[in-house]
Amino acid sequence: MSVQPQPAGGTFRYPPEGFSGTGTVASRNLPCLSAEVQMACHVGYEPDEKDRHDVALLAERFGLKLPPAYRQAGAS
Repeated sequence: MSVQPQPAGGTFRYPPEGFSGTGTVASRNLPCLSAEVQMACHVGYEPDEKDRHDVALLAERFGLKLPPAYRQAGAS
């Protein structure tokens, strides 16, 4: 289990089951965090444009719902 600092000064505790993802870099499959845990890492602070971009891609690719701080007015 790993604990990482957050941009707003808090910490995020990675759950062990979150290390079940697989990603691809240069045609190689590599272990990574699950999409759900990656999404959870992006809440609890005011997102910047890079965060908004990353979360939008995660939501689109994996069919995840955007966290409230990432939704535009009127969007769900």
